[in-house]
Amino acid sequence: MATAIELPISEEQYLTTSYHPDCDFVDGFVLERPAGQFDHANLQRILVGLFFVNAKAWGVLGLPEQRLRVRAGTDRAASKYRVPDLLALPLTYDRSRQIVQMAPLLCIEIVSPDDRMPRILERCWDYFELGVPETWIFDPETKRAFAAADHVLTEASAVLKCGKIEIDPVELFAML
Repeated sequence: MATAIELPISEEQYLTTSYHPDCDFVDGFVLERPAGQFDHANLQRILVGLFFVNAKAWGVLGLPEQRLRVRAGTDRAASKYRVPDLLALPLTYDRSRQIVQMAPLLCIEIVSPDDRMPRILERCWDYFELGVPETWIFDPETKRAFAAADHVLTEASAVLKCGKIEIDPVELFAML
C-alpha cells in the first residue's frame, strides 16, 4: 500500500531528492510505490526488452520508472508527479527534458502483491487527465491484463494495441 514517507515538502525538494525506488509526489506528499518483488521486476524487465527491440517499428522510446508531471502546481493544488512502471514516448522526444511533462503515448502499470486496484486506477485517471490515451495494467500473479481509457477499465481478451504498439498478454505472461 502506498504510504506517505515524509511530511509535506516542496516540489523543488522532491525533484532534487533521490528515492530508491522512486516515489510519486501528490499534493506535497512523497508516496511510496509498491515494488521490489521478483514477479513485478521480471515482468518489467520483459516489457522494457520488448520496447527496446521494437523501438523503431513502434516509433517509441520505452522508459521504466520515469518521473512524469501529471499536474502543474496552481493556486488551488500542488504539483503532482507519478512514476509509471513504464511509459512510451515518441522517438522524437526532446531528451534534454529530464522530467516528462507531456502526455506519453502509453503508460503501463504492473500490479504488485501490495497493490490495490483503486490505487492503480487513481494513477490511470491521473494519466488520462494529462492526455495519455491509454494505460495498460498487467497482473503477473493472476496473468490478467487490462486497458484503462476514457475512465473505463476493460479486461484484455486479445492483443493490446495502442498506435503501433502491440502486446499479446498470453505471449507476455508465457515469458514469465
